[in-house]
Amino acid sequence: MNVLSFDSKHCERIRGQLDAYLSNELLVETTSEVLKHLETCVACSRELDSRMRVREALRRAASGQLPPEGLREAIHERLRGAQFGNFGGFRATSWALAIAALALVIFAGVASQQSLGVRRGRQLVSSVLALGVSDHLRCAIEGHNYPALANPPDQLRAKLGRD
Repeated sequence: MNVLSFDSKHCERIRGQLDAYLSNELLVETTSEVLKHLETCVACSRELDSRMRVREALRRAASGQLPPEGLREAIHERLRGAQFGNFGGFRATSWALAIAALALVIFAGVASQQSLGVRRGRQLVSSVLALGVSDHLRCAIEGHNYPALANPPDQLRAKLGRD
């Protein structure tokens, strides 16, 4: 006895799987679910019968016809385009090159940031040393440890030598 099923979402999902069911492309579990639903749903069973009749009519109509010239090559070309390694119209090597270029740009950016950090560090150390040395010289010359007058130039020349 057939019982009507009014679950339209379930029917919609099953109807979306009917062509795959007819082509024997569903998993065993899904096929079992479709069969169980078809036992209880008259509308989906009628839809399945209709699709089977259309397929059979197409088979009969196409059985005596030869395919157009170039159809085989066109199909093979489209299949090659859909093969693994072809993403969004680009071959895997193109993607690999793009990723390598991106990695290089990121590496260069990081390296330049680190280089800037090293340069800034060197500038900071240099400015601190320059300040310290100038302050030390100022203190030394202005007299903390030395007399107000330095040795006359002749005495300095004699102590230091000609060079």
